[in-house]
Amino acid sequence: MSPASGRRGARMPATYDAIVVGLGIMGSATAAELAGQGNRVLALEARWPLHRCGASADESRILRLSHPDYPCYASDAGAALDAWRDLEATVGTKLFQPTGGLLVSRASSSALSAAAAAAAAADTAHKLLTTAELRMRYPWLRFRQADEGFLDLGAGILLADRCLTAYQQAAVAAGAELRFGAELDLREITRSWLENHEIPVSGTKVNGRHLVLAIGAWLGSAPAPLRWPEVWIERTVSHWFSPGLQVPGIGVENSPFVEWIDDQLELCMIPTINGRVKVKTHHTGQEADPAAGPAPPTAAEEAFVRSSLKELSGLDLPPLGAAASMYTNTADRSLQVRRHPTILDLTTIAACSGHGFKFAPLVAARAAQLCTTVPAQTSQAPTVQQHAL
Repeated sequence: MSPASGRRGARMPATYDAIVVGLGIMGSATAAELAGQGNRVLALEARWPLHRCGASADESRILRLSHPDYPCYASDAGAALDAWRDLEATVGTKLFQPTGGLLVSRASSSALSAAAAAAAAADTAHKLLTTAELRMRYPWLRFRQADEGFLDLGAGILLADRCLTAYQQAAVAAGAELRFGAELDLREITRSWLENHEIPVSGTKVNGRHLVLAIGAWLGSAPAPLRWPEVWIERTVSHWFSPGLQVPGIGVENSPFVEWIDDQLELCMIPTINGRVKVKTHHTGQEADPAAGPAPPTAAEEAFVRSSLKELSGLDLPPLGAAASMYTNTADRSLQVRRHPTILDLTTIAACSGHGFKFAPLVAARAAQLCTTVPAQTSQAPTVQQHAL
Protein backbone atom coordinates (compact mmCIF):
# COMPACT_ATOMS: atom_id res chain seq x y z
CA MET A 1 0.00 0.00 0.00
CA SER A 2 1.41 3.37 -1.01
CA PRO A 3 1.30 6.21 1.49
CA ALA A 4 -1.21 8.86 0.50
CA SER A 5 0.10 12.27 -0.36
CA GLY A 6 -1.18 15.13 1.70
CA ARG A 7 -0.65 18.74 2.54
CA ARG A 8 2.74 19.82 3.79
CA GLY A 9 3.16 18.86 7.42
CA ALA A 10 0.33 16.29 7.40
CA ARG A 11 1.21 13.25 9.51
CA MET A 12 0.89 9.76 8.15
CA PRO A 13 -1.21 7.48 10.34
CA ALA A 14 0.65 4.35 9.18
CA THR A 15 3.83 3.26 10.94
CA TYR A 16 6.59 1.48 9.06
CA ASP A 17 8.75 -1.07 10.79
CA ALA A 18 11.74 0.44 9.02
CA ILE A 19 12.43 3.46 6.84
CA VAL A 20 15.49 3.11 4.63
CA VAL A 21 16.98 6.30 3.21
CA GLY A 22 19.12 5.69 0.14
CA LEU A 23 18.55 3.14 -2.60
CA GLY A 24 22.04 2.42 -3.77
CA ILE A 25 23.15 -1.19 -3.49
CA MET A 26 23.29 -1.17 0.33
CA GLY A 27 19.91 0.46 0.86
CA SER A 28 18.24 -1.65 -1.83
CA ALA A 29 19.63 -4.88 -0.39
CA THR A 30 18.60 -3.86 3.13
CA ALA A 31 15.06 -3.00 2.01
CA ALA A 32 14.78 -6.41 0.32
CA GLU A 33 16.13 -8.21 3.38
CA LEU A 34 13.82 -6.43 5.81
CA ALA A 35 10.74 -6.86 3.61
CA GLY A 36 11.61 -10.51 3.06
CA GLN A 37 11.48 -10.99 6.83
CA GLY A 38 7.92 -9.68 6.88
CA ASN A 39 8.60 -6.09 7.97
CA ARG A 40 6.69 -3.15 6.55
CA VAL A 41 9.39 -1.16 4.77
CA LEU A 42 9.49 2.25 3.13
CA ALA A 43 12.65 2.93 1.10
CA LEU A 44 13.40 6.43 -0.18
CA GLU A 45 15.75 7.77 -2.82
CA ALA A 46 16.22 11.39 -3.82
CA ARG A 47 17.31 10.48 -7.32
CA TRP A 48 16.16 7.98 -9.91
CA PRO A 49 17.01 4.31 -10.46
CA LEU A 50 20.55 3.66 -11.69
CA HIS A 51 21.64 7.28 -11.27
CA ARG A 52 25.38 7.80 -11.65
CA CYS A 53 25.95 10.25 -8.80
CA GLY A 54 27.01 7.74 -6.14
CA ALA A 55 29.05 4.55 -6.19
CA SER A 56 26.48 1.81 -6.88
CA ALA A 57 25.44 2.03 -10.52
CA ASP A 58 27.70 0.96 -13.38
CA GLU A 59 28.12 -2.07 -15.55
CA SER A 60 30.59 -3.94 -13.33
CA ARG A 61 32.22 -4.46 -9.94
CA ILE A 62 34.93 -6.99 -9.18
CA LEU A 63 34.49 -9.73 -6.58
CA ARG A 64 37.66 -11.19 -5.14
CA LEU A 65 37.73 -14.21 -2.87
CA SER A 66 41.25 -13.43 -1.63
CA HIS A 67 41.78 -10.16 0.24
CA PRO A 68 45.43 -9.44 1.04
CA ASP A 69 44.67 -6.03 2.55
CA TYR A 70 41.83 -7.37 4.71
CA PRO A 71 42.35 -11.15 5.02
CA CYS A 72 39.49 -11.48 7.51
CA TYR A 73 37.08 -10.66 4.65
CA ALA A 74 37.88 -13.95 2.90
CA SER A 75 35.12 -15.98 4.55
CA ASP A 76 32.70 -13.09 4.03
CA ALA A 77 33.53 -13.00 0.31
CA GLY A 78 32.57 -16.64 -0.11
CA ALA A 79 29.32 -16.14 1.78
CA ALA A 80 28.55 -13.03 -0.28
CA LEU A 81 29.10 -14.92 -3.54
CA ASP A 82 26.69 -17.63 -2.37
CA ALA A 83 24.11 -14.93 -1.63
CA TRP A 84 24.54 -13.39 -5.08
CA ARG A 85 24.02 -16.83 -6.60
CA ASP A 86 20.82 -17.21 -4.57
CA LEU A 87 19.58 -13.82 -5.79
CA GLU A 88 20.39 -14.84 -9.37
CA ALA A 89 18.18 -17.89 -8.97
CA THR A 90 15.39 -15.82 -7.41
CA VAL A 91 15.22 -13.13 -10.09
CA GLY A 92 16.21 -15.33 -13.01
CA THR A 93 18.89 -12.89 -14.22
CA LYS A 94 22.64 -13.42 -14.52
CA LEU A 95 24.36 -11.26 -11.92
CA PHE A 96 27.82 -12.79 -11.57
CA GLN A 97 30.29 -13.59 -14.36
CA PRO A 98 33.15 -15.88 -13.29
CA THR A 99 36.40 -14.63 -14.78
CA GLY A 100 39.14 -15.16 -12.23
CA GLY A 101 41.12 -12.24 -10.89
CA LEU A 102 44.78 -11.71 -11.81
CA LEU A 103 47.15 -9.66 -9.69
CA VAL A 104 50.36 -8.71 -11.50
CA SER A 105 53.40 -7.22 -9.81
CA ARG A 106 57.16 -7.46 -9.71
CA ALA A 107 58.51 -10.69 -8.27
CA SER A 108 59.82 -8.86 -5.21
CA SER A 109 56.48 -7.19 -4.50
CA SER A 110 54.89 -7.64 -1.10
CA ALA A 111 51.47 -7.60 -2.82
CA LEU A 112 52.00 -11.06 -4.34
CA SER A 113 53.18 -12.66 -1.10
CA ALA A 114 50.32 -11.04 0.84
CA ALA A 115 47.76 -12.31 -1.68
CA ALA A 116 49.19 -15.83 -1.54
CA ALA A 117 49.25 -15.82 2.25
CA ALA A 118 45.65 -14.59 2.45
CA ALA A 119 44.48 -17.22 -0.04
CA ALA A 120 46.29 -20.00 1.79
CA ALA A 121 44.87 -18.93 5.15
CA ALA A 122 41.33 -18.89 3.74
CA ASP A 123 41.83 -22.05 1.63
CA THR A 124 40.92 -20.07 -1.50
CA ALA A 125 41.70 -21.69 -4.86
CA HIS A 126 44.56 -19.85 -6.52
CA LYS A 127 47.66 -20.16 -8.66
CA LEU A 128 51.02 -18.41 -8.62
CA LEU A 129 52.26 -17.70 -12.14
CA THR A 130 55.76 -17.01 -13.41
CA THR A 131 56.47 -14.55 -16.22
CA ALA A 132 56.59 -17.41 -18.72
CA GLU A 133 53.28 -18.81 -17.48
CA LEU A 134 51.64 -15.39 -17.66
CA ARG A 135 52.76 -14.99 -21.27
CA MET A 136 51.49 -18.44 -22.19
CA ARG A 137 48.07 -17.99 -20.54
CA TYR A 138 47.42 -14.45 -21.71
CA PRO A 139 49.18 -13.89 -25.03
CA TRP A 140 47.19 -10.74 -25.76
CA LEU A 141 48.91 -9.00 -22.82
CA ARG A 142 52.54 -7.96 -22.59
CA PHE A 143 54.34 -8.78 -19.35
CA ARG A 144 57.62 -7.35 -18.17
CA GLN A 145 60.48 -9.73 -17.49
CA ALA A 146 60.17 -9.39 -13.71
CA ASP A 147 56.35 -9.67 -13.63
CA GLU A 148 54.75 -12.51 -11.70
CA GLY A 149 51.11 -13.20 -11.07
CA PHE A 150 48.60 -14.33 -8.47
CA LEU A 151 45.40 -15.79 -9.97
CA ASP A 152 42.30 -15.86 -7.74
CA LEU A 153 40.44 -18.69 -9.49
CA GLY A 154 37.02 -18.08 -7.95
CA ALA A 155 36.92 -14.33 -8.55
CA GLY A 156 34.71 -12.65 -11.10
CA ILE A 157 32.58 -9.68 -12.03
CA LEU A 158 29.27 -8.57 -10.57
CA LEU A 159 27.07 -6.96 -13.23
CA ALA A 160 26.39 -3.94 -11.06
CA ASP A 161 23.36 -2.35 -12.71
CA ARG A 162 21.65 -5.73 -12.85
CA CYS A 163 22.50 -6.40 -9.20
CA LEU A 164 21.02 -3.09 -8.12
CA THR A 165 17.85 -3.61 -10.15
CA ALA A 166 17.52 -7.18 -8.88
CA TYR A 167 17.54 -6.09 -5.25
CA GLN A 168 15.00 -3.34 -5.93
CA GLN A 169 12.74 -5.83 -7.69
CA ALA A 170 13.16 -8.30 -4.84
CA ALA A 171 12.25 -5.60 -2.31
CA VAL A 172 9.06 -4.71 -4.17
CA ALA A 173 8.16 -8.38 -4.62
CA ALA A 174 8.51 -8.86 -0.85
CA GLY A 175 6.15 -5.93 -0.16
CA ALA A 176 8.52 -3.00 0.35
CA GLU A 177 7.48 0.39 -0.92
CA LEU A 178 10.17 2.16 -2.96
CA ARG A 179 9.88 5.85 -3.73
CA PHE A 180 12.33 7.50 -6.13
CA GLY A 181 12.67 11.24 -6.72
CA ALA A 182 11.69 11.94 -3.12
CA GLU A 183 12.36 15.38 -1.67
CA LEU A 184 14.69 14.68 1.26
CA ASP A 185 16.35 17.21 3.55
CA LEU A 186 18.89 15.65 5.91
CA ARG A 187 18.57 18.52 8.39
CA GLU A 188 14.82 18.12 8.58
CA ILE A 189 15.15 14.36 8.77
CA THR A 190 17.47 14.78 11.76
CA ARG A 191 15.14 17.12 13.63
CA SER A 192 11.92 15.23 12.90
CA TRP A 193 13.34 11.81 13.72
CA LEU A 194 14.77 12.93 17.04
CA GLU A 195 11.54 14.68 18.00
CA ASN A 196 8.79 12.42 16.66
CA HIS A 197 10.29 9.32 15.00
CA GLU A 198 9.14 10.65 11.66
CA ILE A 199 10.76 12.15 8.59
CA PRO A 200 9.45 14.68 6.07
CA VAL A 201 9.27 13.37 2.50
CA SER A 202 8.02 15.53 -0.39
CA GLY A 203 5.63 17.49 1.84
CA THR A 204 4.36 14.47 3.77
CA LYS A 205 5.58 13.04 7.06
CA VAL A 206 6.11 9.33 7.50
CA ASN A 207 6.90 7.62 10.78
CA GLY A 208 8.55 4.37 11.67
CA ARG A 209 10.18 2.29 14.35
CA HIS A 210 13.70 2.25 12.93
CA LEU A 211 15.65 4.44 10.53
CA VAL A 212 18.39 3.13 8.27
CA LEU A 213 20.77 5.57 6.60
CA ALA A 214 22.40 4.09 3.51
CA ILE A 215 23.22 7.38 1.83
CA GLY A 216 26.77 6.70 0.71
CA ALA A 217 28.79 9.85 0.05
CA TRP A 218 26.03 12.08 1.41
CA LEU A 219 26.75 10.78 4.92
CA GLY A 220 29.78 13.04 4.77
CA SER A 221 27.56 16.14 4.58
CA ALA A 222 24.83 14.98 6.97
CA PRO A 223 24.27 17.19 10.02
CA ALA A 224 25.29 16.05 13.47
CA PRO A 225 24.34 13.72 15.04
CA LEU A 226 23.46 11.68 11.93
CA ARG A 227 26.99 12.11 10.57
CA TRP A 228 28.36 8.99 12.24
CA PRO A 229 30.73 7.29 11.76
CA GLU A 230 33.02 9.90 10.29
CA VAL A 231 33.74 9.36 6.61
CA TRP A 232 35.72 11.09 3.92
CA ILE A 233 34.55 11.29 0.34
CA GLU A 234 36.95 10.52 -2.48
CA ARG A 235 36.64 11.28 -6.18
CA THR A 236 37.25 8.34 -8.48
CA VAL A 237 37.17 8.05 -12.26
CA SER A 238 36.34 5.09 -14.50
CA HIS A 239 37.61 5.05 -18.09
CA TRP A 240 36.34 2.97 -20.98
CA PHE A 241 38.30 1.90 -24.03
CA SER A 242 37.52 0.04 -27.22
CA PRO A 243 39.20 -3.37 -27.48
CA GLY A 244 38.79 -3.30 -31.26
CA LEU A 245 39.36 -6.35 -33.40
CA GLN A 246 43.06 -6.35 -32.55
CA VAL A 247 42.52 -7.72 -29.01
CA PRO A 248 39.88 -10.47 -29.20
CA GLY A 249 41.10 -12.04 -25.95
CA ILE A 250 39.80 -9.29 -23.65
CA GLY A 251 36.34 -10.70 -23.04
CA VAL A 252 34.65 -11.93 -19.88
CA GLU A 253 34.49 -15.44 -21.33
CA ASN A 254 38.28 -15.87 -21.55
CA SER A 255 40.02 -13.09 -19.62
CA PRO A 256 40.27 -12.35 -15.91
CA PHE A 257 40.08 -8.87 -14.52
CA VAL A 258 43.67 -7.71 -14.06
CA GLU A 259 45.21 -5.53 -11.36
CA TRP A 260 48.72 -4.18 -11.75
CA ILE A 261 50.36 -3.04 -8.52
CA ASP A 262 53.70 -1.35 -8.06
CA ASP A 263 55.09 1.35 -5.79
CA GLN A 264 53.64 4.16 -7.86
CA LEU A 265 50.33 2.90 -9.20
CA GLU A 266 47.45 0.47 -8.80
CA LEU A 267 45.56 0.00 -12.06
CA CYS A 268 42.62 -2.33 -12.69
CA MET A 269 41.31 -3.51 -16.06
CA ILE A 270 37.94 -5.26 -16.32
CA PRO A 271 37.43 -7.31 -19.49
CA THR A 272 35.02 -6.36 -22.21
CA ILE A 273 31.36 -5.91 -21.27
CA ASN A 274 29.01 -4.28 -23.75
CA GLY A 275 31.86 -3.90 -26.22
CA ARG A 276 34.17 -1.84 -24.01
CA VAL A 277 37.03 -2.34 -21.54
CA LYS A 278 36.87 -0.58 -18.18
CA VAL A 279 40.07 0.74 -16.59
CA LYS A 280 40.56 2.70 -13.40
CA THR A 281 43.09 3.60 -10.76
CA HIS A 282 42.27 3.00 -7.11
CA HIS A 283 42.11 5.66 -4.44
CA THR A 284 43.17 8.90 -6.04
CA GLY A 285 43.16 10.74 -2.71
CA GLN A 286 41.16 13.59 -4.25
CA GLU A 287 38.33 14.79 -2.01
CA ALA A 288 34.85 15.26 -3.44
CA ASP A 289 31.94 17.40 -2.26
CA PRO A 290 28.69 15.38 -2.32
CA ALA A 291 26.62 18.53 -2.72
CA ALA A 292 28.51 19.65 -5.82
CA GLY A 293 29.34 16.19 -7.09
CA PRO A 294 32.75 15.01 -8.29
CA ALA A 295 34.68 17.11 -10.75
CA PRO A 296 34.32 15.72 -14.29
CA PRO A 297 37.13 13.66 -15.84
CA THR A 298 39.88 15.56 -17.60
CA ALA A 299 41.78 14.92 -20.81
CA ALA A 300 44.99 14.68 -18.78
CA GLU A 301 43.53 11.89 -16.63
CA GLU A 302 42.43 9.98 -19.71
CA ALA A 303 45.88 10.34 -21.28
CA PHE A 304 47.57 9.15 -18.06
CA VAL A 305 45.38 6.06 -17.73
CA ARG A 306 45.77 5.21 -21.41
CA SER A 307 49.55 5.53 -21.30
CA SER A 308 49.74 3.57 -18.02
CA LEU A 309 47.69 0.74 -19.49
CA LYS A 310 49.96 0.68 -22.54
CA GLU A 311 53.10 0.60 -20.42
CA LEU A 312 51.84 -2.19 -18.15
CA SER A 313 50.01 -4.38 -20.65
CA GLY A 314 51.14 -3.38 -24.12
CA LEU A 315 47.56 -2.42 -25.01
CA ASP A 316 47.05 0.93 -26.73
CA LEU A 317 43.27 1.18 -26.86
CA PRO A 318 41.15 4.03 -28.25
CA PRO A 319 39.24 5.87 -25.49
CA LEU A 320 35.44 5.75 -25.44
CA GLY A 321 34.70 8.00 -22.48
CA ALA A 322 35.02 8.41 -18.74
CA ALA A 323 32.84 9.11 -15.70
CA ALA A 324 33.61 10.41 -12.21
CA SER A 325 31.91 9.11 -9.09
CA MET A 326 32.41 9.20 -5.33
CA TYR A 327 33.85 6.66 -2.91
CA THR A 328 32.78 6.73 0.73
CA ASN A 329 35.69 5.84 3.02
CA THR A 330 35.75 5.24 6.75
CA ALA A 331 38.90 6.17 8.62
CA ASP A 332 40.49 2.72 8.20
CA ARG A 333 38.56 1.86 4.99
CA SER A 334 36.65 -0.87 6.79
CA LEU A 335 32.98 -1.68 6.34
CA GLN A 336 30.80 -0.18 9.07
CA VAL A 337 27.26 -1.41 9.82
CA ARG A 338 26.40 0.08 13.18
CA ARG A 339 23.63 1.12 15.47
CA HIS A 340 24.16 4.73 16.48
CA PRO A 341 25.70 4.88 19.98
CA THR A 342 23.09 7.33 21.29
CA ILE A 343 20.22 7.15 18.77
CA LEU A 344 19.44 3.47 19.25
CA ASP A 345 16.71 3.32 16.60
CA LEU A 346 19.14 4.50 13.90
CA THR A 347 21.40 2.17 11.91
CA THR A 348 24.06 3.60 9.64
CA ILE A 349 25.70 1.78 6.76
CA ALA A 350 29.08 3.22 5.82
CA ALA A 351 30.41 0.66 3.40
CA CYS A 352 33.82 1.51 2.08
CA SER A 353 33.14 1.96 -1.62
CA GLY A 354 36.42 0.52 -2.77
CA HIS A 355 35.36 -2.97 -1.75
CA GLY A 356 31.86 -2.63 -0.31
CA PHE A 357 29.61 -3.49 -3.25
CA LYS A 358 30.33 -7.22 -3.24
CA PHE A 359 29.36 -7.51 0.43
CA ALA A 360 25.89 -5.95 0.02
CA PRO A 361 24.01 -9.20 0.87
CA LEU A 362 25.89 -9.55 4.17
CA VAL A 363 25.65 -5.85 4.98
CA ALA A 364 21.88 -6.08 4.44
CA ALA A 365 21.52 -9.08 6.73
CA ARG A 366 23.48 -7.32 9.47
CA ALA A 367 21.51 -4.08 9.09
CA ALA A 368 18.22 -5.99 9.24
CA GLN A 369 19.37 -7.72 12.42
CA LEU A 370 20.10 -4.36 14.04
CA CYS A 371 16.70 -3.02 12.98
CA THR A 372 14.78 -5.91 14.48
CA THR A 373 16.57 -6.39 17.81
CA VAL A 374 16.24 -4.27 20.92
CA PRO A 375 19.57 -2.95 22.24
CA ALA A 376 20.50 -2.41 25.85
CA GLN A 377 19.81 1.24 26.57
CA THR A 378 23.24 1.72 28.14
CA SER A 379 25.23 0.23 25.29
CA GLN A 380 27.63 2.66 23.66
CA ALA A 381 29.80 0.10 21.91
CA PRO A 382 29.90 -0.37 18.13
CA THR A 383 27.78 -3.27 16.94
CA VAL A 384 30.47 -4.67 14.64
CA GLN A 385 34.17 -5.09 14.94
CA GLN A 386 36.49 -3.37 12.53
CA HIS A 387 36.71 -5.16 9.17
CA ALA A 388 33.97 -7.63 10.19
CA LEU A 389 30.35 -8.00 9.18
